[in-house]
Amino acid sequence: MILTSEAKYKKLSKNSIQKIKVRCDLCGKEYQIYYKSYYKTQEKKGFSGEVVCVKCSTTISNKNRIIDKPGRYINKYGYYMIRVVDNQDRISYQKEHRVLMEKFLGRNLEEDESIHHIDGDKLNNDLENLDVVSSEQHTKAYHSLSNIGYQLYRRGLIGYDRESHTYFLRDENE
Repeated sequence: MILTSEAKYKKLSKNSIQKIKVRCDLCGKEYQIYYKSYYKTQEKKGFSGEVVCVKCSTTISNKNRIIDKPGRYINKYGYYMIRVVDNQDRISYQKEHRVLMEKFLGRNLEEDESIHHIDGDKLNNDLENLDVVSSEQHTKAYHSLSNIGYQLYRRGLIGYDRESHTYFLRDENE
């Protein structure tokens, strides 16, 4: 809900950097926002007039994610994302395994560095399960695992199900 008088905000252009006072329709928090930002948000919502603060907006957008605990969720690629606040109090979400490795190393990762989950479990972020690798090394690790899988298939330790189109470990008693 807009709290600034209608007469005042109706005169503003859609690119105005004038601040207007609004109230979140969900939690009731009052805050100021640039009219330009308000206009762009309203344009996306079809000019519904609904106003939602950042905190409530984050809660709404998290409904489509698997929330593990506050400030942490699993993204669509299966990685934990954690809430990070920088030195200027800006909030962002970053991949947990990268943040943990950077903390462990005491430095930022280089652009060409990736983190390899040794056991293949993207949610296992124990340092013993993480390895810093170049993109080339990461590809090499995946190819070597794939080759081992084919070797195990040829030895009869892995089977292939033509109905589900998946590989499986054979039972030792077969």
